[in-house]
Amino acid sequence: LGEAMDGLPIALAALGHRVMTIAPRYDQYQEAWDTSYWSEVSMGKTTESVHAFHAYQSKVDRVFLDHDCFLAKVTKKTGSMLYGPEWGQDFADNQWRFTYFAKAVLKVIQELPLNGYPYGSDCIVVVNDWHSSMVPVYLAMAKKAEPERWANTKSALLIHNAVFQGRFDRDDPDEPADEIYGLPESMLSTFTFNMPIKVGRTEPKVKRCLNWMAAGALYVDRVLTVSPTYAWELLNLPEMGVELDDIFAAKGITGIVNGVKEGINPMNEAFITKATMLSTFSLKDVDEKKAELKRYVQELYGLPVSNESALCVFVGRMDLQKGYDYLLAALSAVLEELDLQIIVVGTGRPDLVSSSKALAKKFPEKVYM
Repeated sequence: LGEAMDGLPIALAALGHRVMTIAPRYDQYQEAWDTSYWSEVSMGKTTESVHAFHAYQSKVDRVFLDHDCFLAKVTKKTGSMLYGPEWGQDFADNQWRFTYFAKAVLKVIQELPLNGYPYGSDCIVVVNDWHSSMVPVYLAMAKKAEPERWANTKSALLIHNAVFQGRFDRDDPDEPADEIYGLPESMLSTFTFNMPIKVGRTEPKVKRCLNWMAAGALYVDRVLTVSPTYAWELLNLPEMGVELDDIFAAKGITGIVNGVKEGINPMNEAFITKATMLSTFSLKDVDEKKAELKRYVQELYGLPVSNESALCVFVGRMDLQKGYDYLLAALSAVLEELDLQIIVVGTGRPDLVSSSKALAKKFPEKVYM
């Protein structure tokens, strides 16, 4: 989501659009300054303040919502602690936090003066995955209350991974849905389902839960995803839709291929310096520099320097979705026999991380993690 919030807005701004991103203020970002904007939203029994910080970069307004519920949870300077205390676990109050976020987003769109005036209702609101899927729900409620004001506002849900849907217990006594959402039953019932809270659990306990990705898909004008292939999978393969395939099929999905940042390439001197790489290279001299760069990477990660060893790198999430379990099984089988080195960069399921560490311990001269 960080990549999507970075690259796409910059590309849209370069085309001449006025673009704003809105995200929680997870840290004290040095580039973002206090706007002195304050407002309020109702969260059931409490009224919560809305406070915004702002940075203007690459012609994009970067807005960060400041609230204790975001900063107080981060114990390692953001890192991977955005959605839960550790990988695979949610914060107990995620439902509250992101409901607050959705309500605050509409306040900012309406009221926050940037360059003299707010964005207002004449705009397209793009939300990413379940975390902001309640925004179009509140937008739909606002349209019903003030149809003329919001007549030109359109919305789109961009799905990056349909497995993570934002499922919350509808009957949780600690976070009563009727209180914190402030939605009529006619709307809440549209995304209330009898299903397990977690996807993919063995013998999951079925509960009456609120499914945020379903809510987003139901209330937006368009559903998008990151490629035509993934769009086809979500529409045609029930296992890929993860119990939302009927909703996706009824709504339709447009797949748009992720772009490429041209600045991130091995010929860019500034990028090479920032990434602390040894040198630039291009198609013209890659054969000449390959051995030199390979040796540099081996030294950097503490692997034996060898021209003969095949050097492979995995950068990504250690998860079944990525096929990482197959990679581990294959490595366990071939590392004994092949002159192979592999560098693994990433995190993921605790069991797969543990297996990777065990593999690195068994083959310290062949595996870095």
